[in-house]
Amino acid sequence: MKVIYTSFFVRKFNKLPIEIKQAAGRREEIFIQNPFSAGLKTHKLKGRLNQLW
Repeated sequence: MKVIYTSFFVRKFNKLPIEIKQAAGRREEIFIQNPFSAGLKTHKLKGRLNQLW
């Protein structure tokens, strides 16, 4: 799976404390391995993005 980041996200992410960046990195690894892992609490989107998860 390929994860794509917007430049806006990257700018905001770079300003976060290191602890949050590390936690996000662990979650991203789980997401890449299994996007539907119960620990991630993923759900189907609504509105104009309703065909995405």
